Amino acid sequence: METDARTADLILDAAETLFARQGFTATTIKQIGSAAGVNPALIYYHFGNKEALYRELLGRLFGTIVTQGGGLLDGEMRPDAAVRGLVEMQSAV
Repeated sequence: METDARTADLILDAAETLFARQGFTATTIKQIGSAAGVNPALIYYHFGNKEALYRELLGRLFGTIVTQGGGLLDGEMRPDAAVRGLVEMQSAV
C-alpha cells in the first residue's frame, strides 16, 4: 500500500504544478501521467477522473493551510501579525 500512496502523491504533485501553470481545462490526464512518471490509467485507478483528482488536490492544499494556519493562531502573536503570517503562508502554498 505504501507504493499506492507514493504513486498518488506523485500524481497529486504533478497535477498541482500543471493545474497552476495551465489551468484545469487545459491540463490533460495524459500530461499529468507523463509529469508524474506513471501510466495515466493510474490516475483513474487512484482518483476516478480529473475532477475528482482536482478535488483531492484542493483538499490537500486546504489541509496544509488549516494545519499551518492553526499553528499561527495557537501562539501569543498579535492579531495583525497572525493575519499577516496566515496570508504569507497561503501565498507560499
